[in-house]
Amino acid sequence: MNLSDTKDPQKEKMPDEDPEPTHSMAKVQSVRISATQAEEVRDKERRMKVEKWEAEKEQIESQYLRGRWPVATFHQRFMELVKWFGDRPLGGNIHPTSAPWPIFRKPSLMEPEDVTTEEVEYFLLTLRNSTDRKTFASHVKNLRIRFHPDKWQTDFLKLEDTEVRKRWERALLNTSQVISVMYNEQN
Repeated sequence: MNLSDTKDPQKEKMPDEDPEPTHSMAKVQSVRISATQAEEVRDKERRMKVEKWEAEKEQIESQYLRGRWPVATFHQRFMELVKWFGDRPLGGNIHPTSAPWPIFRKPSLMEPEDVTTEEVEYFLLTLRNSTDRKTFASHVKNLRIRFHPDKWQTDFLKLEDTEVRKRWERALLNTSQVISVMYNEQN
């Protein structure tokens, strides 16, 4: 009998034994850890985007803290904030007082009741008169999306006082109505 013909009993497995259970479990745990780590990385990236987004708003606002605001300044600030608003990352919250309302009021002096259809219409008419038709049409199309009531529902739900929430919802409805009329006139 040749020695190579003999079977090593240690290498031979019993038919009812599981093959390497610790290796499979380690692999599953590794995948779980990797998924958890990936989720943590995504959360961190999301938080960083929100922080950057909020810092951009502070930078925009800091430019307009002092001095008088002629019509062009209101328009410029409004357009910068509309762009900022449109870049909102997942998890970015907007309080209604931070929104770019199309009216001639400084945010620190504004109340929801200031956002009337007349005020919004006047603001947008002055914006239309200060730009060419194509640019204004593009602005109105963008505003129609930004000020659609569905876009604001999650932000409004964060307002705990239902009376305050209703006041801001009315301001949004006034804004949305004027923008929709102007959008329809452009098309």
